[in-house]
Amino acid sequence: MANPFLLSLSLCLVLLYASACLGEGLDRFNECQLDRLNALEPDNRIESEGGVTETWNSNKPELRCAGVAFEKHTIEPQGLHLPSYTNFPQIIMIVQGQI
Repeated sequence: MANPFLLSLSLCLVLLYASACLGEGLDRFNECQLDRLNALEPDNRIESEGGVTETWNSNKPELRCAGVAFEKHTIEPQGLHLPSYTNFPQIIMIVQGQI
């Protein structure tokens, strides 16, 4: 027959492990339930001859939960944005002008 002390110790360890796993799961579940969204200011602003590039930190909760990174290029009249390669999908929106 099993020792009552070992049986109660193993039961306590199993309950402790289960509660830790449950708490971690709830944190992940509640992580992306945002009560309100905040307008984010750019974290990085780079000015150049052709315009301005602004980037936002993708680790902020609003962007992390959506799984996106965001950057904005403002090109001055007669300015040029050189083509570049990225190995991930992009959505490009031109507000004024043409391709």
